[in-house]
Amino acid sequence: MKTIKIELPVEIERQLKLINEDEQTFIVEAIKEKINKREFLNKKLEEGYKATFQEDIALTKDFESIDLEEWQ
Repeated sequence: MKTIKIELPVEIERQLKLINEDEQTFIVEAIKEKINKREFLNKKLEEGYKATFQEDIALTKDFESIDLEEWQ
């Protein structure tokens, strides 16, 4: 395990002390939850982009002539 030094706002430190749990365990679990949530959301975004890809291409083609009018 790696040791890191972090600075916490006073309010967060106060709340952390009120929790009846080992601070290190609590912080490690909180970081894991944040990482898992981010990975989950990124996966959902990727799935959404893939699911709407064909629709996005069709919309782009529909408006292609309008988009190019200003460039001529």
